[in-house]
Formats: sequence, structure tokens, C-alpha cells
Amino acid sequence: MMEDCGWLDNVTFTTIDDTDFVGNVTWGEVPLTVDFTGYSTGNPIHWAWDFGDKESAVGRNQTHTYTTPGVYNVTLIVQKDTAPEGQMEVKNGYITVTPTFEDALDAADLVWTTGGDAPWFVQLNETFVGGSCGQSGAIDERNQQTWIETTVTGPKNLTFDWQVSSYEGYSMKSSDVLAFSIDGEMQKEIAGTDEGWQTAEYTLAKGEHTLRWMYEKRSYSSTAGEDCGRLDNVVLTDIAPVISFAPATATVAAGTEREVAIVADHFPDGLKNYSITVTLENDRARITGVDVASMTGASSPSGLPGTTVTFSASDDGNTVEAGAENVLLATLKVRGLTDGTAGITVGDVVVYTDSGEETSVICTPGTIDVVGLSPLPGCVNIPGDDDGDGLFEDVNGDGTLDTDDVGAYFEHFESIFSQKNPRVFDYNGNGRIDFDDVVTVHRSMETDRA
Repeated sequence: MMEDCGWLDNVTFTTIDDTDFVGNVTWGEVPLTVDFTGYSTGNPIHWAWDFGDKESAVGRNQTHTYTTPGVYNVTLIVQKDTAPEGQMEVKNGYITVTPTFEDALDAADLVWTTGGDAPWFVQLNETFVGGSCGQSGAIDERNQQTWIETTVTGPKNLTFDWQVSSYEGYSMKSSDVLAFSIDGEMQKEIAGTDEGWQTAEYTLAKGEHTLRWMYEKRSYSSTAGEDCGRLDNVVLTDIAPVISFAPATATVAAGTEREVAIVADHFPDGLKNYSITVTLENDRARITGVDVASMTGASSPSGLPGTTVTFSASDDGNTVEAGAENVLLATLKVRGLTDGTAGITVGDVVVYTDSGEETSVICTPGTIDVVGLSPLPGCVNIPGDDDGDGLFEDVNGDGTLDTDDVGAYFEHFESIFSQKNPRVFDYNGNGRIDFDDVVTVHRSMETDRA
């Protein structure tokens, strides 16, 4: 019969001749400081370190700071009685130093925060550009979220590259998604595993904006690709200044003049000087004057009076500083000649910033609407548009808005109907010439008095 047992005998422990080391941290954001501690059997007499970044040191315990992102091999060589030539311990890829979020996302001027159920981190093994990107934190339960955000000031053009590797259900409601929002308003969501890196572009309006990228689990599935979202190459660029006419459509009675402003919506880098050519597309109107009183060093306009006028000015007094908005470049005097419309454009524009660099601009066209009008019965002058809104409330043309205009309108309905352009007397915009317009002009008169 077997004794149904086991035996143990002669258990012996022998000392292993060994060298080793540990670091208090092995992964972190640049600059990363690591405290290394060396261990060795025997009687060590010399410790030599190679930290993998072309830096070295001697001594058992060392503190070393890595200042460049990367993956580093660390080597320790110990000379001792049992290894007089030195015993070596090498740990390949032992230290990983990640870029900051600013560098990883190629957005050095932005400040990033991250939160949710797990913070985002810098990923070195997957990137669109530059060797690193931001990746969402590890989450695995439905309704968990992980987000990263930054605050920027517009107007700006925004581009970024993003990627998702997630479960894609029948709809976004049942998919694990990477979503982008501006000021809390959802812009787009992506899900799935096959799309790869995608480029997105947005235009940010003037003011401060919060940009957030959020990875959210909405499904019950655990088969979700790599179950993460990634972000890279976040770029903000200035929006070119827009030069336009104010008003965009300027109404002027034939035989009279009115002012039309040329305005730049902003100059992010200030203004040193500029040169502009303004052109009317036909001879229904004519430019009779240019005023650049808001600037200094103005040249005499060429082409006055005419349909093509060129002028320049400088901002020697530094009135237009970096970030200036709604800058008045010039005021034109435009005379209406014959009934009809004439397009007006800005061309051959050359603009220099405060630093002396030429900058691109966007020019938007305008319209000069010339209306042929006749004096109402008993009036000497044609009706006037004193406030330049395209509505001719000064019915009797005496240069003031008063009860005489209300009376003239009420008394001469038929004459207003017979005008070539009765639309300029439709004050309430209902498409008709009626008593409501009399009421409207009376209210305008009372407002002016107040």
C-alpha cells in the first residue's frame, strides 16, 4: 500500500550575485524628475549610471531630470569584489517622458484642462502629426465620460484632427462617441473604428469661447475597438480683416449726395498704412469726395470726381492698435446721377500691420441704390433721407423731420404712389403706401424730439 504522502529535504538558499535599480516614477510629463536607487550584492565600490539621454552620473542613488520627451533606456554598472570589471543592469524603455498637452496637441499657446471619470493623457504610440497626441482616459462603463477643454478668444479660424476607435451602434444614441462642442453647443460627434484621422474646421466669432472634446460611453458593449478618442494638431489662425461698406446698400436720391463709410471689422496686428481703390460698376453714381480724417499722412485721392478713385493713408499716431475693431478707414461722398443701382467694390488693397508686414484682407462689395424722386406738390425740394437708412422720411425735403412731413404725406398719397420709387416711402415695410406709414413717420418725429 502507498503511504499517500510527500517528502521534502535538503532545502538550500544561496546568494545570487545581482545588481538592480528602481526609479520612484517611470512615466510622466516633461520635465520629469526621477529618484533612482541602486541595489547590489557583494561589496560595491563604484556605481556608474547612464540615464539614456546622453547624461550620466556616479554614486549609488541619483536624482535625474529628463527635459526632452521620449522613451529612455537606463543602465547601471556596479564594480564590486565579485565583479571587479563591473556588473551591468540594463532596463530598456524604462523611462517614458511625455510632452505637455500643449506640445502634444501642437497648441503651445493654449492652456488645457481635463476631467470626467478619467483624465485625458498624452499618447506617444498614435499620432496625426508631431509624434504625440492627446487620448481620452480609460473608461469602461456606460454613461462614463472623459473630456479635455481649453478657452480661446476669437475671431479665429480653428482646425484640428481627431480620431475615434469605439463601438458604433445603430445610432449615435447607442454608440460610444467622441464629441466636440463650442460653448456647450454640440458641433459634431464621431464613432466607429474605420474612419481614421479626420480634419475638422470651424470659425470662431468674436469673444471668449470654451472648446471641449468629450469621449462618452453610451453602449453596453465591451467590444469597442480601442475604446478611446484622440485629438491632435489643434491650430488657431487669425481671420483676415474684412473691409466692407456701411451701409452695404446705400440709397441716394438722384441729384443729391450721401456719405458711405469704408470699415474694417478688425485689425489683429494693428495698422500702419494702407492703399485702396474704390470702383463703381457704372455711371449711375459718382464718387465726389474722400475723407480719411481718422488717419494721418493721407495722400490726395486720384480720380475725383469719378467712378474709380484711389487713395492711401497711414496711422502714424498709432490710433489703430493691435486688436482694434470696427476701424473707419475712409468716408466717401457719393452722388446719385440716374435711377438704378451701381455695384461698388474695394480692390487693389494693400494693408501693412504695425510691424510693417503686409497682411491679407477680405473685401465685400456694396450697392449704391439711386432713386429718382420728384418734389411733392407745393414743395420745392425732393424728399430727403436725413438718417441714411434708405427711407425718405423728410417728405417735404426741407431738411427736418416734423409735423409738416406728416401732413405732406397724408395729403399727397396719390403723388407718392406716382413716384418712380414709392418703396422709399414704405416706412413700416409692409409693401404698401398707406395710413400706417403716416403713423410710422409721426412716431419717428416724436422719437427725434425726445
